[in-house]
Amino acid sequence: MPQSSYMEDDVIQAILDVTENGLSQNQAAQKNGVPPTTLSDRLRGLPSKSEVTQPAQLLSKSEESRLVTWILRQEALGYAPSHSQVRATVAALLRQQGRERPIGVHWLARFIKRHDDIKTKVGKRQEAARFNSFTPIAVNWYFDIRESEYGWIKPENTVNVDEGGIMAGFGLDSLVIGSSDPRRKALLKGSQSRTWTTFIEAVTADGRLLKPGIIFKGKELQQQWFIDELRGVADWYYITSDNGWTDNHIAVEWLKEVYLPQTQPADESDARLIILDGHGSHVSDEWMATCFLNNVYCCYLPAHCSHGLQPLDNGVFNVSKAAYRKELQKLASLTDSAPVDKVNFIKAYAKAREVGMTKKNILSGWRVTGNWPISRRKALIHPEIQPDKKEATPGSDGHRDGQVDSDNTPKTSRHIRDMGKNMSPSTRRRYSVISKGFEAQESKIASLSTRIASLEEEVGRLSRGKKRKAIPDPNKRFMTLAESLVTGETISKANEAIEEADAVEDVIEVGGMEEVESSYSEEELGVVTLIRRTDYRVQVRGFLHAEASIVSTQTCLAYLDSLEEEGVAIIKSQLPLAKYAAKIWMDYTGPAEVSKDVVAAAVSFLENDVLFRLWTRLYQPDMPWLVEPGTTNASCLYFACFAGLTETVRVLLSTNRNVNSQGGYYGNSLQAASYGGHKEVVRLLLDKEADVNAQRSHYGNALEAASSEGHEGIVSLLWNAKYKLSPSKRRRIVRNGL
Repeated sequence: MPQSSYMEDDVIQAILDVTENGLSQNQAAQKNGVPPTTLSDRLRGLPSKSEVTQPAQLLSKSEESRLVTWILRQEALGYAPSHSQVRATVAALLRQQGRERPIGVHWLARFIKRHDDIKTKVGKRQEAARFNSFTPIAVNWYFDIRESEYGWIKPENTVNVDEGGIMAGFGLDSLVIGSSDPRRKALLKGSQSRTWTTFIEAVTADGRLLKPGIIFKGKELQQQWFIDELRGVADWYYITSDNGWTDNHIAVEWLKEVYLPQTQPADESDARLIILDGHGSHVSDEWMATCFLNNVYCCYLPAHCSHGLQPLDNGVFNVSKAAYRKELQKLASLTDSAPVDKVNFIKAYAKAREVGMTKKNILSGWRVTGNWPISRRKALIHPEIQPDKKEATPGSDGHRDGQVDSDNTPKTSRHIRDMGKNMSPSTRRRYSVISKGFEAQESKIASLSTRIASLEEEVGRLSRGKKRKAIPDPNKRFMTLAESLVTGETISKANEAIEEADAVEDVIEVGGMEEVESSYSEEELGVVTLIRRTDYRVQVRGFLHAEASIVSTQTCLAYLDSLEEEGVAIIKSQLPLAKYAAKIWMDYTGPAEVSKDVVAAAVSFLENDVLFRLWTRLYQPDMPWLVEPGTTNASCLYFACFAGLTETVRVLLSTNRNVNSQGGYYGNSLQAASYGGHKEVVRLLLDKEADVNAQRSHYGNALEAASSEGHEGIVSLLWNAKYKLSPSKRRRIVRNGL
């Protein structure tokens, strides 16, 4: 007779029927489908089979239950773990418990068999990075995770953490009353120390402020920094780093020494949640493992969205920084412009925190971002949200969807010319222009092919010893923790690239995002593929990147130049290749500036008013999220500075252009170059007397833009330009005690 199938719940119900409902053992056993002998044994106090075998099992019943819950949550988020990732997670749990037991070959299969809720199936990967700015797509993606997977975590256990930086001596330039003589400048005394200090702040969703972490620039903490006056704030977490910035070690130390002790839940079984950005220190192996093993979940904000989704960036940091600068002004009036030392910094920052990091401001930050109370609508009506990018749709001109067959990809300039034979005259002219551009490069590429072939073997030999660690998406790294715990997973930078060249060549990328290929006609997609293939084949082999960039730049500019007579509406609706060329030409121009011809072509293009207006209506590189860019108020010099086109900027400046003209997202050319970290461009602008103090854009001025992005070299350049004085004036200021 086959053995009846029953569960532990059936046995428990049978026991209750006997002990509480008055049934006999046989009646209870028959009712619940449990063998009478099993029920009799359990009523006599004998343990169940699972309880008997549990000491010999790798994980306890509760640990296996937690692992099953984790696997199901991963799948719900779109990150179902692989077999190797589950095994790595189990290994991490065992290490934490001090048990270095090997995981058997068949353990995972038996584990899956023990739990009906899970099974092995084929996983299909889907690209998660579908956005690169603060758009409804990004907001909805974030709240799909925030609501469904983490909405159950209590507000007192939900924390937002972020790092901020302060240049210790930065005060505020402001309106003052002084002499009416225009020749006398109103110089304000200020504590002009340039020491960079980072603070790590964390706030809970119920309005509580954790003790901050303060990272000083230096080798080690000095005793004289901590005097009796600092006893009120001496329980802050202090540490040093070589540059005053956070790193992997400091982030983990803060997690262990500050966050975990201060956020210990009243109920130890409660989970905790950290909402944070994807900074490298937040996705290190040790950070991930520490969070997972302490029942702490990490929810990473989408890239470039912290200004809209992070509570600390909405009404907390900005108020605190403004208050800090005011404290510096007070200090300067009392200390005769003495440098801001560590003690004075702590005093000023402590007072600034009292002003900016109030419970009211903290709760407001959580509320306006929709993080607590959880409200997707709040985030979607945020004043800085940008519209979604429209998805490209296949044209209705009879071209087939999907990728172009490799046989249809143009290989030569003749193929390109042949493609245009049956087109309209204007389209045929454009194909002719592109064909001529490639004719000039075909002979050069032919001569380089032999050189590439001879060097290819040597490149492969050298690159086999060079590995780089694969860096996944931050949310994916946390959701699939096992992936980050599997050490030794490296990829060969050059070898795999060469092996996968054929697959990658047909992927069209712009700024790290894939373009929808079906939006191009067969002919246009062929041209695009040829551009990408020219660049990719040369890049993959590690040589002659400039040559590839020259070809691509000249091709893009030639194509855009051929559109001068067309209207913007026609171009957008019928020529998607135009927007592609508008997006990428500056990316290639930087390395291509070794060619004087490329520099001349770039300058000519930018100085052509018609082409410049056409280009900026298709794409504006300082605001890539704009779906329908309007007429820009920025100059051609501004965009060249933003892209870091040093030689192009040099030529444009030689024509006596206004270096201080206002316009663009970053306000002016100097701020754009400072934000982008283009030191040589900044130097060129300063030589032309660019105004360091110009106040415009999100950052206020160029100095703040450079310091906020961590460009220390540019900060030094701007600082010297801002406070540059003649020797006689410097002596007079010192003599007068200013």
